[in-house]
Amino acid sequence: RATRLQRKRKEHETAVALVKKRKFTVGHHHGMLNVLPPNFTLTSMTPLQLVYCWLMGSVRHNIPALGLLDSKHVLFLKGGNKMRNKMSSVMRIVEKMAREKNAWYDIKSDWDYDKVTKMWDAISTEFKAKYCQTKRKTQINYHTVYRNMTDANAFNNPRNKKEKAKRLAMQQQQQAAMV
Repeated sequence: RATRLQRKRKEHETAVALVKKRKFTVGHHHGMLNVLPPNFTLTSMTPLQLVYCWLMGSVRHNIPALGLLDSKHVLFLKGGNKMRNKMSSVMRIVEKMAREKNAWYDIKSDWDYDKVTKMWDAISTEFKAKYCQTKRKTQINYHTVYRNMTDANAFNNPRNKKEKAKRLAMQQQQQAAMV
């Protein structure tokens, strides 16, 4: 009986050691296991930080690649789905631009720090010129980039075209009234 207890204790210690060696641990939210830690929050990020987190994640912060997350993974966050959808939209444009420059890797596990950096270097000039122009001199976050993309109709949304046409018409009327 003593050897059986020792064997069980040894198996438990081995299992604990294996779990500690894992890159990521899971969280438990609202009665479900989740790939995100319980204290996870979606913070404000620059476009470059979003690209790194979307494609590679952060082992140090126990966050898998955000591109692998589904809506069910962010349900426990306030506004999580909305933020994830904005990130996804921005990343679709990043992917489109990178594909045009032949800097995109289709296999998600192929991404590493060097490949993300090379891809960003290939598209950053055009990306910043199109979507990162603001009056502020500080670093821009992906929320502002998303708004700029919407204004530029990067998502080809017909509603945005109508709203932009209305705004232009109103601006022309205001300018005509001033003259």
